[in-house]
Order: sequence, then structure tokens, then C-alpha cells
Amino acid sequence: MRASEKGGCVNTVGSISTAEHVRRMTKEMGRPPLMIELITRTRTKKSGGFVDDRTQKAFDDYQTLLANFLEHNPQYRPAEGEPLNGDVDFYIWNEPDDDGLDDFDLDNFPGEDAP
Repeated sequence: MRASEKGGCVNTVGSISTAEHVRRMTKEMGRPPLMIELITRTRTKKSGGFVDDRTQKAFDDYQTLLANFLEHNPQYRPAEGEPLNGDVDFYIWNEPDDDGLDDFDLDNFPGEDAP
């Protein structure tokens, strides 16, 4: 049985390490990639879909959490054409979804002042 069949990680990048992808994406974009950009790059099939349901769920959950976060914290909404604040991206990926999507614990958020 493959590791991916047991809940392991599936990606589409072959032998290229995540660190190398980060380096390449940083060079391409002129800034470090957001987690969502890295996940999308490394876990999307050529056909456009994600490699597995788990990745699709993580992506969908991220989008929902991000929308909720920005609704309650509009000061972190990026300006038109600007990327999301990297601290917000990291926070959303690491925010536990225990009791729904209503509260965010901003006590430990790295940038409490608007960017």
C-alpha cells in the first residue's frame, strides 16, 4: 500500500524539494511565496485539480477561514493587486478550526497593527 493511500502526502513535484520550490518561487515573484501558493504549486495536477481530496479540503478550508478572518479584520485585506500579508497567510494555515469559523485568537498574531 502506498503512503498516499494511508493518509500520507501526495505532491506533483517529483524529486524537487519544497525548499527548492520556495527558492524558485521567491525568485519568480520577488518575494517569498505564501503557503497557499506553495501548496497550489506543489499539489496541483496538470489537469488543474488537486492531487487528492485532503488537499482540496485543506484549500477550501483555508479559503473559508481567510474570508472569515478578513471579514472580521478588514485592516489586513490587501490592496488591489497586492499579495496577502505573509503573517496572515501563516496564521490562517495554523489557526485551529475547533468551534467553527467565528473567532480568531489575535493575542499571538504577529502584527496586531494594520500592515
